[in-house]
Amino acid sequence: MKHLFIFKFLFLLCVLFTRNSLANLYKESDTLNEIPLDKVIVYSKSKDTLAEVYVQQTYINNSEDTIEAIYKFPLDSEASVQSFEADVDGQTIKAKIYKNNEANKLYEQEVENGNMAFTLTEEYNDVFQVNVGYLKPKQTVHIKLVYVTELNSGNENNKVSFILPNIIAPRYGSNNSTTDSKIIKGNPVYSENVDYTLSVDVELEMSGKINSIESPSHEVNTEISGDKKNKALVTLKSKKVYLDKDFILTIEAEELNTSKVFIEYNEELKSYASLLTLKPNLIQTDKLKVEIIFLIDQSGSMHGWKLDYLKDALNLFLKSMPVDCYFNIVKFGSLFESLFEKSVKYDEESLNKAVEYVKEMDASMGGTEMKDPLEYIYSTEIQEGYNRSIFLLTDGEIWDVEPVIDLVRENSEKQNSVLYTFGIGKSVSHYLVKSIARNGHGMSLFVTEGERLEEKVLLQLKNVLIPFIQDYTISWKEKGTTTIVKEDEFEQTPYKPPFLRLGSRYSIYTISDKPLIPSPIEITYKYNDGTKKSETLIFDNIKELKNGKLIHSLAASNLIKDLQEGTSQYHYSEEYKNRLDNEEEGKKEVPAIIEKIKEKIIDISLKYQIMSKYTTFLCVKENSEEENNATSNDDKISKKPKKVIVPSKGIPMIKDRTNQKIVTYQKRRTFSGDTYITRDVSAEKLLSSDDNSNNQNNQEIHFRENETKFDVSDINLIKMENADPEEKRKSERLLFNNLIKYQNFDGSFKLSDLLTSIIGPIYGEEFSKEWKKELDAIKTNYENVYPAIVDQFDKLIGTSIACIIFTDYLGNLKNEWELVKEKSENWLNQQQRQNPMNDIRQKILISINQKKEHLLNSLKMLQNEDGSFTFTIIKDLILDKYYGKIISEEWYKELKEIESQTLPIQMEQFNKFIGSVLTLNILKNEKFEDEKYKEINQGLIKALEEWINKTEKQNPLLSKFNQDLEGSLQSNKKRKSIMNNYLSDKDKDNNNNDNNDDNNNKDNTLTCYQDILKNRLISGQEASGSFTIYSILGKLQEMEGNQGACQKEYEHYTKWLNEWFTEVNKLAELSDKDNATDEEKKFINELWGTLVALHIQKEITDNIIKIKNDSISDIETFKKEFLYQEDFDKAEKWVKECLNDPKNIPFLSKWWIDPKEPSKSKETTTNTSKEEKTIDKETTTKINKSTTSSHDEL
Repeated sequence: MKHLFIFKFLFLLCVLFTRNSLANLYKESDTLNEIPLDKVIVYSKSKDTLAEVYVQQTYINNSEDTIEAIYKFPLDSEASVQSFEADVDGQTIKAKIYKNNEANKLYEQEVENGNMAFTLTEEYNDVFQVNVGYLKPKQTVHIKLVYVTELNSGNENNKVSFILPNIIAPRYGSNNSTTDSKIIKGNPVYSENVDYTLSVDVELEMSGKINSIESPSHEVNTEISGDKKNKALVTLKSKKVYLDKDFILTIEAEELNTSKVFIEYNEELKSYASLLTLKPNLIQTDKLKVEIIFLIDQSGSMHGWKLDYLKDALNLFLKSMPVDCYFNIVKFGSLFESLFEKSVKYDEESLNKAVEYVKEMDASMGGTEMKDPLEYIYSTEIQEGYNRSIFLLTDGEIWDVEPVIDLVRENSEKQNSVLYTFGIGKSVSHYLVKSIARNGHGMSLFVTEGERLEEKVLLQLKNVLIPFIQDYTISWKEKGTTTIVKEDEFEQTPYKPPFLRLGSRYSIYTISDKPLIPSPIEITYKYNDGTKKSETLIFDNIKELKNGKLIHSLAASNLIKDLQEGTSQYHYSEEYKNRLDNEEEGKKEVPAIIEKIKEKIIDISLKYQIMSKYTTFLCVKENSEEENNATSNDDKISKKPKKVIVPSKGIPMIKDRTNQKIVTYQKRRTFSGDTYITRDVSAEKLLSSDDNSNNQNNQEIHFRENETKFDVSDINLIKMENADPEEKRKSERLLFNNLIKYQNFDGSFKLSDLLTSIIGPIYGEEFSKEWKKELDAIKTNYENVYPAIVDQFDKLIGTSIACIIFTDYLGNLKNEWELVKEKSENWLNQQQRQNPMNDIRQKILISINQKKEHLLNSLKMLQNEDGSFTFTIIKDLILDKYYGKIISEEWYKELKEIESQTLPIQMEQFNKFIGSVLTLNILKNEKFEDEKYKEINQGLIKALEEWINKTEKQNPLLSKFNQDLEGSLQSNKKRKSIMNNYLSDKDKDNNNNDNNDDNNNKDNTLTCYQDILKNRLISGQEASGSFTIYSILGKLQEMEGNQGACQKEYEHYTKWLNEWFTEVNKLAELSDKDNATDEEKKFINELWGTLVALHIQKEITDNIIKIKNDSISDIETFKKEFLYQEDFDKAEKWVKECLNDPKNIPFLSKWWIDPKEPSKSKETTTNTSKEEKTIDKETTTKINKSTTSSHDEL
């Protein structure tokens, strides 16, 4: 009966538009109105690398019951929560810190007595829970918390990032937290249907000028102010933003690369806290010999864009590694596997194997067992003379973090190895990623969709190659004196100074009863030849903060972190060592050690009033005498409040993956719902396709032949200064990816590899043939006698051209190709040393310039007397070669359409106009070295611009046409029949104004039905072509609140579904009654889901054809271009194969029911116009007849 209930519940959604979709999330909630969280407001005030963040959560009880709201949410893993309070009925109640068991007892007592109580509890460093106890009907409460944090810096020069986590991703494994708190263990509840919103205001004040502020996660408004342009206010651009992904803000400012000391005095504690931000900027030119091991998360949650980003980054990394290194790739999920048994020498063979290995990655390895592969890596022997660096790339979704941290810390110290981490995704666990890197002596970086993972990975690779510094000490002295303070007179965190890397930023805190500043630090580092160099860091940039709590809170929080991660002063004490020794001798000391550490954490938490996993913030609002009397007399208010779990938004529900085994990922759902897993699918993506753009895209011609292949249309975009930024980045990325895949391990490129796919599109076929001829001549003369010289010249020419391409066309990606090009330059220099020869690169540059000059001379000869260029004259000679045949042919078609509607004299003008605009773009794109040709180029540009301006004044329609023409070049695509549309629109304006509204309505109907077909049906279609009942109903849930102008069409869609699901429900009841197997239920789900989808498509198709019959010349073409006929043809093919497959005969004989015409409800069409009723009746009859006959035939 469980299956029947679920199915009937989903069927009810068809009628109620998913109004009650949250009811199955928790037993005690009945309606959406009972979800009490209304909105979250965040205000952050930052000073350089420090931030104070204010968070307000507003809860409103819209139900008729008294409730206890429970909400689990993330915070920055570096956050130190220093205050918590509640505003109720105009009264502010401030919280105090208690031990967990004390807070729990007090909370339960107060709620039982009918008083309002509120708790804030920490589950992990980045997961918190709020309990809002005894919230009366219609009552509002504002929960406020304040935390302080350091802005994330990674290893990026003069950059910091403010990260506001907004969602906890479903995490792998079990929650083994042992805290005595009210935490509800496990993953939060998730739902797409909640609508609480986020508001963010970020106020920045930096020491130096702010150069840029960007958000890869959200659109923001930025206002920079101050005399030094060092202040800014950042707000969200959209008025409605949901808590479905992290908010990330990246700030680039001057003076962030300098070391600073902050001293803060706290009057209440009578103590000083110091913060040293250490940024060594020493120059180190030598590079380490390294062993690099990639540890790659291939669990199911890494699918989609994360996997694409991962592959691109790994391919670039593999090409960028130094020639003299060892490497290996280990991928993991529920289990793990490695490319090689142990790290191997980097050479052509191992590189090619690695590239193929990355290509085959598919995020299909199940869960996220991170510890086992790390143990395997640490068990392998390090190559003598090489330093081990591990690169972990993950979306960081596990619960059991501490054992992984312990493993990394112990082995990093033993092996002197380094572990770098990369957190990928909108909801990655920052605590996991940062803590592993911190204990592995490495750095952590994060990337979300829209950012470049390649750039961040390469940033860390550069860091790996530079020797780190660990042979140094930090001593502290009292400000204003030269006296060194003894170690027992202050607390320092981290206790052991971190490994230093040049250019990276580090924070070191102290707490003392004296104002401390660091003494000058002497740093010594070794070169590869054994020589040493010493430098002294002096700290004279000191800032004092009066009577504050910010640095105290951060210092205390880091002391707690050291205790939790095993790196505190206590862990290096004699007491701790003695207890461990006793444990090895059989004495049970570990429980006592754990208890001792717990006590120390609680002491710090209580002393500095900051959160920890063993303490809880609690505040209580006691009822007044009048409130107690009103409560006792009010029968409507329950003594025991109803618990309501507030769901997180943005991540769909998933099954617990604790026992998940390795499976090939495929988005499939069983009929019963017991075994399906829904992965991280962005609601934004599902709903991002807007109707108008869909309609327009169907009428666009894209100039690129293949979306994954670089061609001549891309080089035009790259050259254009005013090209569409997004399209230009896409073209640069295509060129870059296609170019580096041809690089050999030693940094060289072969001319023979580049000729067709790279050199031809960039420099033209003639240039490509010229150098091929040069190489062929060398082959003819030397291949039989001295074949090695042929290969050498092939590489010399190819590598030289590749280096020129990097510099000339990919300047925006310099951070990504810097190491790749450096390898190429090193290879060229090595060849030059071994066999001095004339500079081939100079000869290539001369050839490139000659090509440009030839182009200019040709254009000068073809120019008309009035300064214009005739398209039909220059098409074959110039445009085909420069733009490629797709672009020139499309404009030729445009010209032919214009020809049929204009006079000969007008046609000549259009011919010249198109030719002139295209030529002007060529001239502006090309750069000339010779002053003579610069002058010729400028003269042609001036003459063209004058002619175009004059012509546009004579014919204003051409001005509009010019915008479309230039826009097509900037975006690498054009609309069909641009001028024809102008002429048609003009004719309609003059003669058919009365028909405009009717045409708009018809177009709107088409657009709405296109949305239903694409976003409600096809987006859930399986790869095989089939549909499932669950996918159709799941998409139906997203329609609530999004009808807009499509309300009528959506009502038709829902009505059609209701008609068919009456039949489907009969099967569901029958399957439950007969105890159908999971395989049978899956069969029913998929077969009937596909039949319903085909039925809906036929209903829509007949409606559209009837409405737009007058404007359709070819029905089959129309269905293919506008109604996605090919997708549904695939579904029909699947049905035929299904019904003809002998293995399905047992299922069909048991579960097949001829799909008759569903019974129609008279009430469903009461408010429908007569015309619409006629359409529905005729279309439905036709489709049903067609469907029935086709199945009978099968």
